[in-house]
Amino acid sequence: SSGINAEWPLRPGVVDLLLRVFYKNTPDKEEAMTFSTSLQNLCSNKRLQKISGEYLDTIIAALNYSNLAQSDDIINMLNEIKSNDKLTTSHQNLIIKLDKYIIVTEDKEWKHLYTFKHPGTGTCTETGKCGFILRDTAMEDGNFTYELCTNSEDYIDTGVHFHDIISAHEMFWYATMSGHTAAGNIVTVVGVWQWREKWLPDITDWEFVEKCIVYNVTDYMVTKRH
Repeated sequence: SSGINAEWPLRPGVVDLLLRVFYKNTPDKEEAMTFSTSLQNLCSNKRLQKISGEYLDTIIAALNYSNLAQSDDIINMLNEIKSNDKLTTSHQNLIIKLDKYIIVTEDKEWKHLYTFKHPGTGTCTETGKCGFILRDTAMEDGNFTYELCTNSEDYIDTGVHFHDIISAHEMFWYATMSGHTAAGNIVTVVGVWQWREKWLPDITDWEFVEKCIVYNVTDYMVTKRH
């Protein structure tokens, strides 16, 4: 599991929570409509990021292999969210894949390096690539904390440099896993909560693929259009 660092409000996304709710008790149409309306209000007030269309596509594709009775209901709900431009976006949330990680302390602390030039950075003349580093620290209780590195000393000899426009509050972390169905089809899932084990119990050979960041550039895109 992952701890929450004050620097970076890591939390399960709306889709992860939906998967948990639908698995335990499928909402009726009225409850689903109420949820959708509340979600729209949160997105309109910028209290919640819009959901990446690419992120939804990956989850929907995986759920098509689910044999659970409620799988059709959750797929329909996710498709409704995907078709609502007040809830999803194809360009305002950018998916950034992990480049590499550096071991700081064996089995205790790591630096995760991401290459990313924020659209608001402008012309950059610094050495190396624009990006950011997330420090991953294992706690004694078995949890982990993640922190955005903003100190220039953390970037020495990493090949990446940091710009102040990068904000931890615009990030959402998730992991990508893959496995095989009995017929040999490759299934890819994304998320924070390990929902794959509940919704796809017939797949048992899950393997870690990569860690990614969804970065929200909504405010920049809106400003740019004006």
